[in-house]
Order: sequence, then structure tokens, then C-alpha cells
Amino acid sequence: MSLAIGIDLGTTNSVGAFKFASLEVVTAPDNAPPERVLTRSAVAYTPEGARVGQEAMAQLVAAPERVVVSVKRIVGRGHAEPAVQDYLKRFGHLKVEAPEGGTDQGLAIRMGNQCLAPEDVSAAILAKVLANAQTYLANAGRPGVAISRAVVTVPAYFNDKQRHATRIAGTRAGLQQVELLPEPTAAAISYAHDAGDALTILVYDFGGGTFDASLITAAENTFIESAKAGDLWLGGNDVDLALEAHVLQVVAREEGVADIQRLITRLPEGHRRRFTADLRQAVEQAKIALSGVERTMVSPATPLLDESGMQILIEVPLTRADLETHIASLVDRTVVICQQMLTEANFPLEALDRVLLVGGSAQIPLVQKRMRAAFGDRVVVHPRPMTAVAEGAAIVAAGLVEKVGTVSRDYFIRLIDNPRHCVVARNEVLPVRSSHTFVTVADGQRLLHLRFFNHDHVAGLDEPIGDMWLGLDKAYPKGTEVLALFDLDETCSVLQITASLKHNPAVKVSRTFSRGKADEAIYQELDGLLKQLGDGSFTQVGVERGLDIAVDVVQRANQVVDERTDQVRPEALAASQGAVKKLRQFVSPTINEAELARNMLRRLLSFAEDMLPAPTRKQADDLIERFEVALEEADEPALKRLTEETERLLEGLPPEVRLVWAALESCRHASQVNPQQAAAYHRQLEELRDAVRQGRGDEALRLFKVLSEAAGNAREDDTQVITDIGRAR
Repeated sequence: MSLAIGIDLGTTNSVGAFKFASLEVVTAPDNAPPERVLTRSAVAYTPEGARVGQEAMAQLVAAPERVVVSVKRIVGRGHAEPAVQDYLKRFGHLKVEAPEGGTDQGLAIRMGNQCLAPEDVSAAILAKVLANAQTYLANAGRPGVAISRAVVTVPAYFNDKQRHATRIAGTRAGLQQVELLPEPTAAAISYAHDAGDALTILVYDFGGGTFDASLITAAENTFIESAKAGDLWLGGNDVDLALEAHVLQVVAREEGVADIQRLITRLPEGHRRRFTADLRQAVEQAKIALSGVERTMVSPATPLLDESGMQILIEVPLTRADLETHIASLVDRTVVICQQMLTEANFPLEALDRVLLVGGSAQIPLVQKRMRAAFGDRVVVHPRPMTAVAEGAAIVAAGLVEKVGTVSRDYFIRLIDNPRHCVVARNEVLPVRSSHTFVTVADGQRLLHLRFFNHDHVAGLDEPIGDMWLGLDKAYPKGTEVLALFDLDETCSVLQITASLKHNPAVKVSRTFSRGKADEAIYQELDGLLKQLGDGSFTQVGVERGLDIAVDVVQRANQVVDERTDQVRPEALAASQGAVKKLRQFVSPTINEAELARNMLRRLLSFAEDMLPAPTRKQADDLIERFEVALEEADEPALKRLTEETERLLEGLPPEVRLVWAALESCRHASQVNPQQAAAYHRQLEELRDAVRQGRGDEALRLFKVLSEAAGNAREDDTQVITDIGRAR
């Protein structure tokens, strides 16, 4: 037997729930007291293995560099994004970098010698919730029941990369099927499931790391989402930051410290980490306490040290009024986002039945006060604000409701003639399928490079979500039409693309995006190599040969990342890197010249070895061996030196050998110009060599002129060769 679970994968806390005859929220002995339903969304990587939840939080003071918290804020983000740099200002003890072999559009958290994707951290949290759920089921008399499916909630305003990353986390946690559900929709379902009357609900979801607002109509067991907005960098974490700044400001004033941040920065590393973690926890506890009392104290266990190393014990009184003063602007932003959403949806305020507050930060009295001032007595706090989202997910997992979702962001593609071509519009009803026709911009074009991004209309920012490369089977004329189908599904809302030739649908590629991993690094290098290929230094034949290699690169790179697990396939990566290396060598002038020089030596030894002095033969053999090593390593400085040595060797050949060598090169050029006569040219070349060996100089020169003319006088030094031979005679 297999069950489906609902999971609220939160920034600060995560919750699991089931819907049986009634809703049951998973409890566990090691969850946060007193209810024991909240699994802290923290993972500590210790020598004994990963620890999740309260165990991880216990490590935060002793070894904060091992603990990852608030990972939801960076999941699906790129290292280069400003939002990630803001995260690092708060969690500076973590080492965050671009993933190994990937690009700045991806992200990795370094833990000693181990590099973790944010999806791995989220997967560990999900696995902990699942393990707690298995134990809960066993204790409730349902032992041996497998949990293979889950409805995992995400902020309504997540972009495509963040949704994709969350789905991947579920897969890595061992789930066979993962459905994504917007958190506000889940909260509305928890509140209005089986309510009977139709309700129009504005869900106000103020969580630990994000803020979401959604407009949802509930009619019997159908929930229809008609608008959404949010701020992915506005949550309880930001409330904590505001309070933390206030506490430090009070300490600086009372202790006469001119620059308290500098004082903290200069603390010994271990002490600084403990102090920062302690202060963060003390501030969070004070914030929670002030929802029920008027006054509390912030007193972290680890003291600050002044310039002389003396301890500064921090004991700062904090009132609810202090809290409200320092977070008023944050709360006002949430109210404005709700109002703007209604305005953009052309939805009148008087048509609202409920304004439903959920999330930990929604319990702050100021939040409730400001929302009631803006929306009147429609405002209600969910009776279970911390578990509402998980409960709604559990109801969906049990298959008890119908839901209609909408697209959270506009999807754009950058085109040469339109840098903001919209392929899927915000607030369209899911599922969405749209089609667009693109045309190739040059004769012989073999590759299409599509760049996609979402637009965050609240922050006014464009966020890249990935690139896609398509390789065509052969050269097509300019204006060839390519039909692209764009699909957003109901369960994951991750964009899928199928592209095909409009006149020949059999030529198609189905792909998702590159998302900062090794395949994207390959595509980025490919982009630069294609610019070199098109710089005008290659013949048409050369460009076509290069494009053949480039298409092979794309086809191989498209197999590098497993679309289900988002893991890199080592064999496919090696094959793709080999194809890139081949193209790199093809377009490199230094490598091309080196290969030409090596091949000259090979042809010379093969055709006229007996005519070379022994030292010259040895030198040529040695150069070829060194060429092979340098070409294998693509060592361009070494190849340049070897090419220069080869030129000196050829210039120093005896005159009669220079004639044979020049004829050999003319024969090669002539055969390229007129392949049908290649056999005849090679016979003439052999006759020339025999004439040189037999001392018949006039005949050798005659044949040389014939080959040179057949080559179209391709060799500029032909006249000099003839002159040198004449002098030698």
C-alpha cells in the first residue's frame, strides 16, 4: 500500500500532514516543542553525517559553518544573482560558489571537500519529514505503509528555476511522484474545504522567508486561483534582521562603540560565528515572544568583545512597540502588494469575502492591525497558521479537491528582432500550451540558441531561467521556419519545449533548459567557438565542417543532465567535452597551423624519407611525437613553438627535397581544387620524385610547374623554390 503526503517545505520550518478520515499533522519527538509538528528547515553536515531539524539547530552555535539554514531562499538561484549575495551577508559563514564544472547561473554550497546543491539540502529536509511521517504512521497503527508520492508546497511567486529545483529535491529525497502546489492555494484549501458556501479569499501568506498573496475562489471542493503576487525576499528572516540591527544599535550607543559591525568583523573567527548565531537565535525567540507579551529581553549567551578583548554582555530590553517601529515598513510592503494585486486583477475590494492570514509572521499583532485597517473585518487569522499549508497539501494529496492554477510569471525569450518576446503570459490558466514560429536568420544555419527569462513584476527584475540549444540535421536556407510548442503543466508548472521544423515535424528536439550545470558551461564555450567559426577566416567548406562538429556538441550536451534527477551523466559529459575539444581545435588558428605542420612532416616522411639526411629524419620524428602530446593537451604555446621549429626544419631542407616537398603541397591543393583529377596529380607527383632521384632536373621542374598551376598557384613560394633549384643545378 502506498500513501501520498502533503508537505509544507518552509524556509524556517517544514510540516508534513495526511488526510484520512480527519486531518493528521505529523508529530515527532525531535521536532520543535511544544506541539512537535514543526521540523526546523536546517541541515548540519557533521563528521557523523547529516543532521536535520533540532539537531542541526543545536550545531548552529558550536559549528555554524556546518549548518545550512533558510536554503529555500537560494534554491533555484544562480551564484551571480544579487539575491544570493544578500543571503551571504546574513549567512557569511557558508561558502557558496558556482557548481563544479557549471556556471554562475548555478549554485553550490561547499562543506569541506563536499559540494552540495541547494536541492540536496532541501532533499535532506524532505527526507527527514518523510522519515518522521513513516514513524508517525507506524505508531498510529499503520506500519509498513510506503510514502512514494507527495504534494510539496512552494511560494506562489516562485519562478521556473525554483519550481524545477524543488521538484528535483523531492526526487532526490526518494519520492517517485512530486506535485507542486502554491502555498496560498494550500492554505485556502485548508480553510475552506467542505465549507459549503462559495467564498472569494485573498490569502496573505507571510512566512519565514517569503511573502505571497493570492486571490482564490472556493466553490464546494473546487479552488480557482485568479491572481497572485509576492516578494521572495520578504519574510520572518527580514523581520529578524531589522530587530538584530536595532539590538546592535542599542549596544553600540550604550557601550560607546563607533562602528559595531567592524568590531564584530574583527572577532576571532570561531567567536564571531558563535556570537552571530547566538544573537540570531535570541532575536528570533524575542520576536516570537512579543506576539504574546509586551516586553522581553534579548540576551545571547555569547558575549561581544571590545577592542581590548574585554567582554560586552548583551542584555537589551525589547518591547512590542520597538518591534512595530522597526518592521512597520516591511508590513506596509505586504499590504501594498495585496492592494496592487487586486487592482491589476480589476477585482473590487467589496467583492472579497475573506482575507486569510497564514504563516508564522502573520501572527505578529502589527500585521493583523495593518491588514484590518486596509481590509476591514474580512480579515481572519487561520486557526492553525503554522500548519495550514501542509494541511491543504494533504487534502490535495488525498484527491479530494479540484483546483485551477495560474501562471505566476511572464515567460520571455530573447530574439534578434525582439528582446522581450512573450511566450507565456502571467495569470494564464494552467495548463498552458502555446506555439510560436521562429525563422533562421542565415543560409546554412544549423543551430538555434534560445534564451529564456521570467519577469518579476513586483521587483521589476528579469531573472534568467535557462538557455536551450537546438541542432538541425543539415543546412537549411535563411528563413526556414521552426515551430516551438511551450507547455506548462498543472502539477509542476515547469516549462517544457518541443521544437521542430515546421515543414518536417520529424526533425525535432524536446528539451528543458540548461540551469547552470555542466551542460550550460559547454553551451557557453560553444557560443564563443561559433563566433570564432564565423569570423571570416574560414572557407564555406570549413564553416560547414565546423557546424557539423557544433551540432554534434549540442546533441551530446543535451544528454548531459538527467532531466528527472538533474544529475550530470559522467559518460555523456565526457562525450560532450570531447566534442567541444574537437571544435576548439578546429577553430583555433594555432591548433590548425600546428596540425598542418605535423601533417606536413608526416607526408614528407612518408613520401621522401629516403631523401632526408638522417639528422633531419630524427628531428622530424621527434617533432611529430611532441606535436601529438601538445595537441592532445591543446597546449597552444607549445604548439606555436613546435610550428616554428617545423618551419625552420623545412626551410633548411636540401634544394631537391624542398622541390619534392613543395610539389607534395601543390598536389594536395590541386586535389582539393579538382578532386576528379586527384589520381592523375598523384601520378605526376610520383614521376617528379623519380625524376629528382634520377637527377632529371628539367623534367622535375616541368612536373612541378604543372602541379603548381593545377593548384591555382596556391603556394606563394613556388617561384622561390624554382629559383633555388636553378641555383643548385
